[in-house]
Amino acid sequence: MSKMSQPAIDKYLSTPNIAHLVTLKEDGSPIWYKYQNDQLYIICNQLSVKAKNIENDSRVAISVATATEPYKYVLIEGTANFQSEGAEKTTLEISIHYQGVERGTQFANKILSSGRTTVIRIIPHKIISWEEESYGST
Repeated sequence: MSKMSQPAIDKYLSTPNIAHLVTLKEDGSPIWYKYQNDQLYIICNQLSVKAKNIENDSRVAISVATATEPYKYVLIEGTANFQSEGAEKTTLEISIHYQGVERGTQFANKILSSGRTTVIRIIPHKIISWEEESYGST
């Protein structure tokens, strides 16, 4: 077991893994995210529990972990804030990142049609990481 280097963290967080967002009043919610310039961006409905929890207390934690070997994870503790601009662009980018162009565009259009999609930017204050060491074959 070893701590990941910053370039390894950047590369890992740039892949379309499922993350879990934890706010102070709710158990973790699976989310899609976008990692850019050392910050995470998520999208959600303005009326969702996670959005309401963040309005009440902006402290959050996000866990991104692999489900298969070699195991690795990144845990981010930080502060979340709402972005008033860019919901359409960010929603499309995240959706395409996870589902490809065709399905991602369809999904983005569907959730944007509600008119209640918002972007939440997460500014990390603490990052903990771990990756399984390669032991080779026996």
